[in-house]
Amino acid sequence: MPSFEPVGQGEAPPIKMLYLGHTGAGKTGSLAALAAAGYEVCILDLDAGTDILRDYLHNPESPYRKPNPPLWDGAAFAERMSYVSVVEGYNILGTTAVPKAQAWMRTNQQLNNWTDGEKKYGNISTWPATRVLVIDGLSRLCEAAMNFQLSLNNRLDKGPRVGTSGDNDYTQAYGYIRKFLDLLKSPEIKCQIIMVCHISFQIEMQSNPQSQSALREQKGFPQTVGRLISPQVGQYFNHALRAKSVGTGAGTRRVIVSNNDDFIDLKNTVPLRTKAEYGLTSGLAEYFYTVRGPVR
Repeated sequence: MPSFEPVGQGEAPPIKMLYLGHTGAGKTGSLAALAAAGYEVCILDLDAGTDILRDYLHNPESPYRKPNPPLWDGAAFAERMSYVSVVEGYNILGTTAVPKAQAWMRTNQQLNNWTDGEKKYGNISTWPATRVLVIDGLSRLCEAAMNFQLSLNNRLDKGPRVGTSGDNDYTQAYGYIRKFLDLLKSPEIKCQIIMVCHISFQIEMQSNPQSQSALREQKGFPQTVGRLISPQVGQYFNHALRAKSVGTGAGTRRVIVSNNDDFIDLKNTVPLRTKAEYGLTSGLAEYFYTVRGPVR
């Protein structure tokens, strides 16, 4: 029967992470820390938001071009970053933009055979633990799944239909999304995974034993399409961190937090060793170093 080995002995399982944050929190830019630390970082860019990385990669004043032991040595690292843009196209019909519904299939084709110019990494099931797959981000991925479902029923210009289970576009799209998340969660996928996502707040009803009434509690979940699948997404990941700003005015700091925060459930596999808060610039590299040790 399997036994629990002490932390630091044996091969650490891959980090499969939800990386949450509002727009502008610095999620995409902070990925540079992992490449600086020695990981190959492959970004599937569905948000068209990777421009900030260019400055971090090539500007001599970039904090990632300056030594930060033991996390990185400051050497050039642009060759360790790959990004492929899979942005949904649109047909303009009068004043309406109708999706072309190409992004879902292109996403799956890219994960089946990662190609970025001369870089050809094959199927993600063949990737080593030194490579990080970043999907940026979940909300666009879910929109792509919905657009694909609508295209099958010639409803791209009409929107989702809510009907019986067999005729409900949300039900069908949720099925595509769950299968995609099952792939990422699969133990056959050995690379590190980061799913970047925005936060959507929902009101949950909970029982109150003292008054036998219901309490309304606001909870933050990954933003998807519809509301039913959002609370389920966290089940597919063993880590969940949040990028955010704390403080006000000149004292504002950008950080990555690993403890439950503002009605958002976060988690990690080594809570006794990780910090509650990391600086945004080096946070991901420091977190990976704490959980997995040096890149190898």
